[in-house]
Amino acid sequence: MAADIVANPNNINTDHSGDNAYGVNETVNDAENGVVDIQTGGKIDRAWGGYSSDGIAKTNQASLSGGEAISVTGGGSRNNDADNNQVSISAGTVAHEVTGGRSLEKDATNNRVSITGGQMRGVRGGISTGGVGSAKDNQVSITGGEVSLDISGGVSNNGDATNNYVSIDGGTVERYVYGGKAEHHANYNQVSISDGTIKLKVTGGYSSAQNADNNQITISGGTVERSVIGGDSTKGVAKDNQVTMSAGTVESVIGGNSREGVATNNHVSITGGTVENGVIGGSSNKGTATNNHVSISGGTFSGNIRAGRGIETASTVTDNTLTIEGGSFKETVRLSGYGYYDQAATTGGNSMHLKIAGLNIDNISRFNNLYFYLPNSVNNGDNVVTLQASSTDLSAAAFGVCAAAFGVCAAVGSPLTVGDTVTLIQAQNLSTSSDTPPNTTAGMTGCSPDYEFTLQKVNNALIATVTKAPGGINTYSIGGTVSGLSGTLVLQNNGGDDLTLTADGGFTFATPVANGGSYAVSVFANPAGQTCSVNNASGTVNGGPVTGVSVTCQATSAPQQGTAQPVPGLGGKALALLMLILAAITAWFIHRRSATVL
Repeated sequence: MAADIVANPNNINTDHSGDNAYGVNETVNDAENGVVDIQTGGKIDRAWGGYSSDGIAKTNQASLSGGEAISVTGGGSRNNDADNNQVSISAGTVAHEVTGGRSLEKDATNNRVSITGGQMRGVRGGISTGGVGSAKDNQVSITGGEVSLDISGGVSNNGDATNNYVSIDGGTVERYVYGGKAEHHANYNQVSISDGTIKLKVTGGYSSAQNADNNQITISGGTVERSVIGGDSTKGVAKDNQVTMSAGTVESVIGGNSREGVATNNHVSITGGTVENGVIGGSSNKGTATNNHVSISGGTFSGNIRAGRGIETASTVTDNTLTIEGGSFKETVRLSGYGYYDQAATTGGNSMHLKIAGLNIDNISRFNNLYFYLPNSVNNGDNVVTLQASSTDLSAAAFGVCAAAFGVCAAVGSPLTVGDTVTLIQAQNLSTSSDTPPNTTAGMTGCSPDYEFTLQKVNNALIATVTKAPGGINTYSIGGTVSGLSGTLVLQNNGGDDLTLTADGGFTFATPVANGGSYAVSVFANPAGQTCSVNNASGTVNGGPVTGVSVTCQATSAPQQGTAQPVPGLGGKALALLMLILAAITAWFIHRRSATVL
């Protein structure tokens, strides 16, 4: 028959299978300062440092340095709080859970679990299982051992999980890791990983019914074979969560995720390590993903990198930002501003700030703003991004390009000069809203005022041309509008720079003209059946782009049938001269004929 073994300290070093061990076991009074130590050769069912039915369980300790137990708990209370209890595991086997502090009805606070070895099923720093109790300020530290199920810093089944912490610096976890896990709010929980292996997902804070906010994951080593999520909520808001990664390997990273609510102001910052299958700033299945941020300055990446994501028709994905300042990106990488699965999602204001050059990736898609910052390493003729996908649709995107201020200040070698070109995007099949999109820099910061650029789509490339540079003469674009066109028109500026037009609208010549220089726009080839005329065709560039050239095309008038037409190219004087010449020739022939007869 099972027995309760109560002693303080309670050292278990023989076989007590079927029995429970307590350092302190109280019914009404507080259970405090109890100690249970399971040593090599010891076997026990349940070990409690201290337990009280109605009192507080506080400052109790349980340890396992060998032997076996079904469960190990630092301190527990049925109807009151469990505070400041501790568990340490260095060897041995625990068939079920290791728990720092456990309360069935109230709060579990400031409990600790430390694991350096051994095998166990699951680990919880502190847990509140009933009532509306909270789990807060609990900690789990793991440097070795094997955990076959989950690890949670703090768990509350009906209340909040706040400011709980999990640190993993070794060992193996077969399933999930949670900083904090709650029915209600999960906030200010943390997970830190510097070594070890986690086979499934890592979450900073998870809430099933309310908000997950201000949770944080820091990865400086180790391996996570599935996703890493800063904050996750099923029905509430996931906001202000953060994932920071400097080393290690993970499958994927998500700053914040809400299945039915809002994901907002979540941050992902990666300076090193390997991400095997993508990054998302913030994601919502049915709600809104807005104002989330991904910042990458180092590391190696595969898969999709998205500033924000919506999955279903009802989702809204707006104002998310992706900033890339460094890193290594494989050819499978796709950069997206508002990645979603259903095309009906509402989007807007999603931006990418690209501050490096020489990328060779699969594609760029679904950005509302694409900002290119050219570092001082970029030279004339360089490519910023080369895309391998068969089609790239950026028709909904506005573009901006500038020279990064840090690049100009630290410039070494030959900087870009007026007239130099940089290919921002080289694609297989590129679609943009215009062949001459404006350079929209209003959303950019950190730009050098010494450089200005114009943009033009040429074939399947988006090209930036330097129109202003330090020590150079500024140049400006020449353009205007064409109307009435129904064929193919070829214009020239200053006798060259051919520009072919096939439809009404605005036009801009590819080659800008220096400030103070002259321009002269002319028709090189009219469309079939039309004649085009140019108004405001020539002038002098005066400190800005020329946009007032006007080309008007109209049908060529056909001659009326049966009407005699003048000889082409002969005016009145030329015709009179021709008649005099013919008369002289006729008189000469008559004279010769008369002389011959005589």
